[in-house]
Amino acid sequence: MASMEGRQEGTPFRDRLVENTVSIYHVGREKLYELERDPSKVVRVETFEDLLKRYGESRDLADLVELAATARRAFEEFGDVYGVEVPVSLVVGKDPKDRDAIYAVTDKIEGVNLDAAPPAEFKERAEALYEMLARYHADKWASGEPFLVDVDRLSQYVYGRPYGASESEPEKVYLVDTDIKVLEGTGFVYRVLPHFAQQLVQVERHYGVRFERAREIIERLLQEPVPEGFTEKGRAQIAALVAETRQVLA
Repeated sequence: MASMEGRQEGTPFRDRLVENTVSIYHVGREKLYELERDPSKVVRVETFEDLLKRYGESRDLADLVELAATARRAFEEFGDVYGVEVPVSLVVGKDPKDRDAIYAVTDKIEGVNLDAAPPAEFKERAEALYEMLARYHADKWASGEPFLVDVDRLSQYVYGRPYGASESEPEKVYLVDTDIKVLEGTGFVYRVLPHFAQQLVQVERHYGVRFERAREIIERLLQEPVPEGFTEKGRAQIAALVAETRQVLA
């Protein structure tokens, strides 16, 4: 396997990073590595340059450190408040080319990817997951707080337990796709709702049932008046996003 040299070349690890042959369901696999002597971890490298493309040229290195802290808090909240653990640690450092980067070190989870799980056995877990995701977006609409983006695909979740854990440890659902995608503000919640609705409908088709509780939460959100502070143009854009979300769910 190809490798990235160890800490002496700038990475924050004593061990070498080698390319990971993780499941095809783990999005972004071209950027995934594992520690050569510790197969229990998956390491994702997000360079400052990558993050600038995602978030825009206005950010600087101080923002990168703050972004890592914000993402860490959001991942922790996802488990502590919403019940889906994200087994990841974030480290800011250098990559082998001496570029600023964030390393996401994620525990491997042994189990079944929900996208490939038998529908008869996992329908209730999938329904509970999407009800939680609907509530998550509604809560972030109300608070305007930072929230995780692109966490609405079934393929991003695994039901199981950490690599090497005892069989006595209870199995549960984990979010294993740990791309650093965090946005903040009510306007951005509106922006992601059509995609969430598309994923919800797709999962409903997979399981052959409508997830009514998730739909009710989203519909209540769509009925809420647009908060103060948006321009006329912004309100028009929000109206279009609301209409698009409703059309997807129709």
